[in-house]
Amino acid sequence: MEIDVVTSRSGHLVPKVEGYQIHSVYNPIKEAAQFVENHMNKIEGHNKFLIFGGGYAYHINALAEHLATQHEGNYSIFVIEPNNELRQYCIDHNPYSKNVHYLQNTNPTDAFTNETFVKFLIQKPVLLTHQPSFNLNKSFFESFLTYKSSRNIRDLMGTIQNDDFKTALSQYEHMTVDELAVETKQKNDFSYQGLLIQTFASIAGSREEQL
Repeated sequence: MEIDVVTSRSGHLVPKVEGYQIHSVYNPIKEAAQFVENHMNKIEGHNKFLIFGGGYAYHINALAEHLATQHEGNYSIFVIEPNNELRQYCIDHNPYSKNVHYLQNTNPTDAFTNETFVKFLIQKPVLLTHQPSFNLNKSFFESFLTYKSSRNIRDLMGTIQNDDFKTALSQYEHMTVDELAVETKQKNDFSYQGLLIQTFASIAGSREEQL
């Protein structure tokens, strides 16, 4: 996609993707503050957020600034931005890098076997959508929301990168995810591998509800 960068009337850089305006060309900072205000009913009382669409991160920084004052730094934001150039800009200009994370590989199969992302989803983050970014990448985000992985443990083994996960799951490769979920409920295994299995079964079994 072709990206042109223009300067807003307020002096801030604004990307246009294929001529499509992602942020206000008048004042993206003011627009970002309005984004937070418009979603306040979802934001209040929560400190974990998944955001669809990064753009140049004005709305993300506005949310992070609000959460920093409300939760004394105890908050986490994961951002999914499918455009590599926009995502890299956000990463390079991220004043809240301790709390704001950008999913590097946005392929759904890889995303849902990313240990860090999986652990984040288990915490049931609030989903916020940056509408201009969503409109620009509607098919991508819709496919992300409706993605369904194989339910067979054997099929999932090849996509898991963490060696501890693979070792822990190897004894269950003849099962489906649903069978594994039942199995873990019947056991009180608090070993490291046991907890990994419980974590995997939890997120794999209820991912659609969390998003």
